[in-house]
Amino acid sequence: MTYEHSRAYRGWRIVAVCFVIATFAWGFGFYGQGVYLAELLKLRGWSLSLVSGAVTMFYFVSAIMVAFVADWIAAIGAPRVVAGGLAIMGASVFALGIVDAPWQLYLVFLFMSFGWASTSVGAITNVVGMWFSARRGLAISLALTGASAGGVLVVPALQALIVATGFTRAMALSGATLTLVGAPLALLLIETPAPTGRTAGGASIAGVAKAALLRSFAFWSFAGPFSVFWITQTAFLVHQINIFTPALGPKGAGAAVAVTTFSAVAGRVLMGFAIDRIDRRLVTGALVAGQAFAMAALVLWPTPAVLFLGAAVYGLAVGNVITLPSLIVQQEFEAAAFGLVVALATSANQMAGAFGPGLLGLGRDLSGSYAIPLGCCALLNLCSAAAVVLLRPRAGARESGA
Repeated sequence: MTYEHSRAYRGWRIVAVCFVIATFAWGFGFYGQGVYLAELLKLRGWSLSLVSGAVTMFYFVSAIMVAFVADWIAAIGAPRVVAGGLAIMGASVFALGIVDAPWQLYLVFLFMSFGWASTSVGAITNVVGMWFSARRGLAISLALTGASAGGVLVVPALQALIVATGFTRAMALSGATLTLVGAPLALLLIETPAPTGRTAGGASIAGVAKAALLRSFAFWSFAGPFSVFWITQTAFLVHQINIFTPALGPKGAGAAVAVTTFSAVAGRVLMGFAIDRIDRRLVTGALVAGQAFAMAALVLWPTPAVLFLGAAVYGLAVGNVITLPSLIVQQEFEAAAFGLVVALATSANQMAGAFGPGLLGLGRDLSGSYAIPLGCCALLNLCSAAAVVLLRPRAGARESGA
């Protein structure tokens, strides 16, 4: 639609707002998990399996909640959903700085999961989807580039703040920023379009049956492989600092994380401008296979040069693995089903990914190193990359979920 090509179109302002929200949400809710894990292990003396288990629970509960995001937006509006999520996230980050017992840790992560569900992929794709149809792929890619920016900006700033003030004070300042700055801005700046009939219906789920969708081959042909991608990617990113620290030291590990996130930003931006001209499933397969080779290289040749190169190659797919499911949905499903299909796919992906950190932590504890668990992740990536390319619905078919 021609109005979407105009720089004056109000939807692009919403994309910018969602970019900032994604920066906060992923910085503290996704990439920040690696920082929390490393600091809690150091300060509290808990086992890797115990802390990883709390992170697993966080992702699993948030995955269940994400399936209802489209319904929440329809019921109370996108501004309240996202603002409430940022406020909950802020309170949880604050509380992480003062927990001193395992049950408190699990309770805080349980609470945080509601905030993450309300501010991550399901919420942002629904908000942006309300404003765009013809350029939805580009708009979503640009908005979710904020997810990668969260790793580039928030993680180094959080680590520097911890060094300067200590973990407890850094968590208090970060939590206050999310709750007292982020939440009010989301409430004021997020808008929904007037019902002119021009928009794509974002959160609309009229006429679409969830049960039928969950039984359809078209849905699982992409949601299944992406669920495996989420398992390996969530595991790797949460443990990344621990994986790199023995060879690179704390500062070098932080630099490797920065390389991964910078690469994720570059990969997502390039993908956003090319997405309407490429085979989305084929590109997904290539990117995830690249992740597999990067993990294999980290295990086989753990030298500083290879570690940094592997971090860069791995990062190219990080942001796109989050964005590509919604772009495949746009291409293969009816517009009215977009909000629901994205919400259910995100729920399935995150529910699977929730087990990644715990499984990788358990594998590392049992084997004594990350070598075998990372090798298993690489093999899973290769198999699923093949599946997402080969398991396509009929050419030209657009599913309603019925």
